[in-house]
Amino acid sequence: MVVARPSLSLVVDEMRQEVDGLVQLGVRNFLWFEQGPLMLQWRRGVRGLEYCTLKVLMDELTRLISGPGTAQCAGPMAPPFFSPEQIAASAEMQLDKIKEKLLPFVDEARLLLLLERRAMEREKLTFKDTCDPRIQKIRERLFSTSKSYGGLFKEVIDLMDALLYMLLTS
Repeated sequence: MVVARPSLSLVVDEMRQEVDGLVQLGVRNFLWFEQGPLMLQWRRGVRGLEYCTLKVLMDELTRLISGPGTAQCAGPMAPPFFSPEQIAASAEMQLDKIKEKLLPFVDEARLLLLLERRAMEREKLTFKDTCDPRIQKIRERLFSTSKSYGGLFKEVIDLMDALLYMLLTS
């Protein structure tokens, strides 16, 4: 069980609003549509799985920290060497690290989505090729050049994954 701290819920809520806003930006620009709470269907040439993954991880963090029961985790029990206060303090530190990476990611991703939407009107956008060097530069910074995940996105979800693991096993 994680001790309820209002600051944890506030940080998670702020981050969730940013991620939800990013997803809705994609919906409004016809880059993808929601197929349910856990899946987006995206257009060719635009990353969708990454944004979907980010949304699902953020929803789960929100559920564990801000959800019913005020931040009680669904783990068996905390290890005997960690108190609930220590777990909450660690969660707070990890949330600060996530926020530090997530907010710049979301800002750049917003710009990327708008540039990709405009590019789709002029050219056939693919995963690797685009005529706009700005798109390519932002894609590399956010996701790296490989098809698997990397870049700032990898840093964000690795931090989220570590926090989720801690919360679920505490």
